[in-house]
Amino acid sequence: MPIAFKLFLRDAFHSFQAPIWDFGSRAADLGEYWALRSRSKSELMEAGRDATRLAAGEEVLAKTESQLVQERQRLLELQAEVGRLRQSLAISGPIRFKPIVARVTKRELNAWWQRIHLRKGELDGIRKGDGVIFAGGVVGRIREVSPRSCVVQLATSPYFRIAANFQGDDRPVTFQGGGNQSFSSPFGKARDAPTDVTATADSPAQLLTSSLSNSFPPNVLIGKIQQLETDPNGLFRTGKVEMDKRLLTLREVTVLVSPHRANLP
Repeated sequence: MPIAFKLFLRDAFHSFQAPIWDFGSRAADLGEYWALRSRSKSELMEAGRDATRLAAGEEVLAKTESQLVQERQRLLELQAEVGRLRQSLAISGPIRFKPIVARVTKRELNAWWQRIHLRKGELDGIRKGDGVIFAGGVVGRIREVSPRSCVVQLATSPYFRIAANFQGDDRPVTFQGGGNQSFSSPFGKARDAPTDVTATADSPAQLLTSSLSNSFPPNVLIGKIQQLETDPNGLFRTGKVEMDKRLLTLREVTVLVSPHRANLP
């Protein structure tokens, strides 16, 4: 078909459709006009005020968003500057935990429970999830709290898990309590250890708390490992963590409470 004939057909088709499109547009305008005429003046005035407030709100939101971006950048710069000053002046970071010393009032060490009761509670600032330590390392985590007492789930409990790492190695390892066995020292299990980590009886590997933990500061001793075995899949190693024997005969411990949580009701 010749190009000239195609152009003629296109123009003719467009000329035929144009009045239909025009009529549809005018009909829509007419419908909108009568819809507005059917509304009272007070409704129209209220709609106008709403539209004005909406436009003003969008303008304020855009301005606030721009200010927030600038404020975020300013705070990041201040944080970096504070870090540089701390490093240059050899100042340690802010205190993450407030220590609260508490006496042990009861021990529950059996096939069902691995926990101890303390003589302090919510009135002293202790909250569920706070970490508990002693001179020999990790004790456990606060499980239950009442106004004047609390219950600690010991690190030997199979339900206790925490992020850890080996001394001098920041790669994360999972620690889990080993449960209760008669006439045995407290122990746990280290899982997901890297395959290049070694441990022997002459040179045991120390397992420490990780900076990934919210309940404990980093580098608190959990226990020592004398042997690591490679998993069947060959990707990780596991080992028995021997913990401090005094863990089962404690008379006093330290609860680690975040300073901003210590004063909560």
